[in-house]
Amino acid sequence: MDLKTIALVSGLVVGGIAVSSVFSSAKAATIPNLFNTGIDNSGNPLGSGVGDPHYTLTSFPSGSATTAVAVTNTSNGLWTGNTTTSEWIAPYSDSNAIATVGQYKYQTTFTLPKDFSTASITGQWATDNEGVNILINGNSTASTTPSSGFTFNNFTISSGFVAGTNTLDFIVNNGTLPLGGTINPTGLQVNSLVGNYTTILVPEPLNILGATTGLVLFGTVSTALKKRKVSK
Repeated sequence: MDLKTIALVSGLVVGGIAVSSVFSSAKAATIPNLFNTGIDNSGNPLGSGVGDPHYTLTSFPSGSATTAVAVTNTSNGLWTGNTTTSEWIAPYSDSNAIATVGQYKYQTTFTLPKDFSTASITGQWATDNEGVNILINGNSTASTTPSSGFTFNNFTISSGFVAGTNTLDFIVNNGTLPLGGTINPTGLQVNSLVGNYTTILVPEPLNILGATTGLVLFGTVSTALKKRKVSK
């Protein structure tokens, strides 16, 4: 193999390794501060009436922003039960309460790094009554739940994310008291909430140096070969 071929091969190998290493710098990670409803920072269920540290009732018919509370007693015969990793939250700790008719907005927040590239969130939500929408940073995801049944419904969010603080709003409508009914509860349960993101591909200085070295090596040897040819 002559010097020119060796230089070309060396440049391509070094440059190829560098390019491969640059693209391998993309990383997938889990969004760390996403929580189901009704749990503490360690994932343990809250006690009855304990304020949820991750969800705020930012608006509801009979009051201003306040912390939603865990509902451990789901004996109203309507709601799907609490799980080992999530609980219902509501304005009141009693699942048999008569809640005001209207919309309730539950909000939680999470953060993404400034160099994130893509992100997605999946989960389940159960509502009383219907789930009107889930908003990501104020934008609709067109996610809904039926007005009856009060069981888990899957949702996926794959766009609308921003670097830094993000908001998720779960909007629930409480309907009118059924004819002859004596209770009219409302609440939200979010379960299996998982978020993932990838970081932007950032070239690594050492890899760029390696690629440059390969190209310089090829150029240097090529120049030497040209001079050698001219001198003959």
